[in-house]
Amino acid sequence: CQCNNCKALRKNYDNREAGLQLRLVNGLAKRLKQFRPNLKISTLAYFQTETPPKNFLLEDNVLIRLCNTANNYVSSPAAPEEAPFRARISGWNKLAQQLSIWDYGVNFNKTTMGLPYPSEFFLQETLQFYRDQKVCFLFTETEHIFHSDMHVMKTWLRAKLMENPDADFPGMMQDFLQGYYGPAASFILQYRQTLLKSVQKNKPYCAAWDPAAISFTHLDLNTVAACDRLLEKAELAVKDNPVYLRRVREARASIDEAIFIFIRKYNLEN
Repeated sequence: CQCNNCKALRKNYDNREAGLQLRLVNGLAKRLKQFRPNLKISTLAYFQTETPPKNFLLEDNVLIRLCNTANNYVSSPAAPEEAPFRARISGWNKLAQQLSIWDYGVNFNKTTMGLPYPSEFFLQETLQFYRDQKVCFLFTETEHIFHSDMHVMKTWLRAKLMENPDADFPGMMQDFLQGYYGPAASFILQYRQTLLKSVQKNKPYCAAWDPAAISFTHLDLNTVAACDRLLEKAELAVKDNPVYLRRVREARASIDEAIFIFIRKYNLEN
C-alpha cells in the first residue's frame, strides 16, 4: 500500500515492508494469547518481507519462517554472495524468539529445472549453519520429482542430515549409492564429483528462482562429455538389472538435458 498512512508507518520501520506485515501479525498474536496461550502464529518472511524491520518489538508467540529465495545451491553459506542472507538470519534472530527456515531444493525455471548441479556436497555445511544459527524448524520445498537432478538422493541425504547435521557425509553418500545403484555406484559418485570439480573451477550461480541456462557455467563441453562417459559405464554395469538400470537412466536424464540445451554451444566449443 502506498497511502500516506502506510508510507509513514513504513518509514518508522526503516522502510522495511515486514514492519507493516508484523503489525497485523502482532495484533493477532496478542489476541491468540488470551484463549490459546500455548499456540504460536507462524508467518513468512518472503521476498519483500525478508529483511527484518527496525524499531519493532515482536510478540513472543510469533514464529518467523524466513524463506531463502536468493541462495546459490552450489555454494557455501559462508561464501561472499551469501552475506545478505546471513545478515537476514542474524537480524531475525535478534527480533524473534524462534526462527524457522523455508528452504528450496527445486529449480522453478521449466527450461532449466532438469539440469544437473551437485548441491548435495553443500547440504551438510548449510544444515550445520542453520543449527548454529539456532534455527528451530526447517522445511525444504522439493517438487518435480521426475524432472529434477538426483531428486531421490538429495532428498534422502537432506533427511539424514536434518536428523544429525554432523553425520558422516561420505559414509552416508556411499550407503545411498550402493543401496540405490548397486554395481553402478562408483560411476555415479565419479559423475557427481566431476560436476563438483567443475563447480569449484567455474563458480556458477544456480538459484531456485528462474535461473537462466547460461548461469550453469559448470556444464562446459569437457565436463558434460566426461559425465556422459561415466554414465555410459554406469548403465553397462547394471544392464542386466532392470531396477538399477532404470535408476541410472533417471540420473542420466539430467546430462541428456544439458546436451540437448547446450548442443549448439558445444558444437562451437568442439
